[in-house]
Amino acid sequence: MFFFQVIEHEHPVNKISFIARDVTDNRAFGYVCGGEGQHQFFAIKTGQQAEPLVVDLKDLFQVIYNVKKKEEEKKKAEEANKAVENGSEALMTLDDQENKLKLGVNQMDLFGDMSTPPDLNSPTVSACF
Repeated sequence: MFFFQVIEHEHPVNKISFIARDVTDNRAFGYVCGGEGQHQFFAIKTGQQAEPLVVDLKDLFQVIYNVKKKEEEKKKAEEANKAVENGSEALMTLDDQENKLKLGVNQMDLFGDMSTPPDLNSPTVSACF
């Protein structure tokens, strides 16, 4: 059996809005990608179990989230220091605090499960990752 490593699509991580494993086939997963109003679903069937790949993607998103969070905290601290130097107070509104909390919760909503019916008309294609 031959395995081909061909890149069919490349998507920036910040354009992926949902990733799910297929509960009916442990070799399949999918994700939703695209900008506002341009979302597309991409289904992938791997040569081996997809679960390790989905876990790796989840870890990747967590790392990216943590880096962005640290950058944002550093930026806010620098802005607060500037405000103090200028003699004014920097206050975060309740709405800003609520939005930050929602960002953390929504980040983990990115992952889920899905079930897709088998496509009897398409040939089975193996992919290596």
